Amino acid sequence: MSERHETTDPFDLFDESEREEIRARITLMNDIAEHLKTLKKTQAEIARQLDIQQPRVSALMNGHAEQFTLDCLCRYAAVLGFGVNINLVQKNAA
Repeated sequence: MSERHETTDPFDLFDESEREEIRARITLMNDIAEHLKTLKKTQAEIARQLDIQQPRVSALMNGHAEQFTLDCLCRYAAVLGFGVNINLVQKNAA
């Protein structure tokens, strides 16, 4: 039987630069999804507003961050009337 490596943190599968980008995408995607829920619109209505297909709205609302790039999420935020602020944070040296 082969040995399976189990990790408690899915981010362990990625290098540090990838982890930072994924965290940024997830954070922005979650913020957009939370805002969309407050609009009380159907996914079809949101899709028309964002000029995308309804399945993309479903993926966004269901947390499929792997399907979106940061620049795509930034465009959605702009269409919704938001700006995006990315901060540079110094990490502690190990």
